[in-house]
Amino acid sequence: MEVANTNLSDAKIGLVVPKYITINSISDLNNVSGKFKNKIIGIEARAGVTQKTYQALRTYQLQLDVETGDSQSMIDTLTNAITKKDWVVVTGWTPHWKFAQWDLKFLQDEKQVFGASEEIKSIVRRDLAIDNPILYSIMKNFKWNASLSASLAMQIREGVSPEVAATEFLSKNPQLLNGL
Repeated sequence: MEVANTNLSDAKIGLVVPKYITINSISDLNNVSGKFKNKIIGIEARAGVTQKTYQALRTYQLQLDVETGDSQSMIDTLTNAITKKDWVVVTGWTPHWKFAQWDLKFLQDEKQVFGASEEIKSIVRRDLAIDNPILYSIMKNFKWNASLSASLAMQIREGVSPEVAATEFLSKNPQLLNGL
């Protein structure tokens, strides 16, 4: 195997709130913890973002609990809160379709518990350039961002087949095909 390309450079994890929430930083959570019912809505307890959330509780000395569940229960809680304009903080990551569905923001992580942005790479088998130069060229040159990825994932979530969604997506974003 070999890395053909970094196709997405702005992947990240952290704590996420709807944009209507007036705080912007993890360090602000304690000041308004009651508005969040003293909890952060997480996903599975062993997930990396959940483990980092436990670390953030210690590092920032947060007076909140992490309520773990699965990704769908986190989405359900987020959906209900947004519908009611309630305050909610969830574990989050990009790329993810929820950023195409709602106006969300990451809380600033001044202490870098969740780390900096990360990269998603295209990995191919070593001889692909020889065996299939066209496919290798696509894998080597394709680049996009978390926002575009989220919009494509949102279409598929809404029931569009991956093949149709990809075709429509590329017709709306022809710049992604430049150089392929």
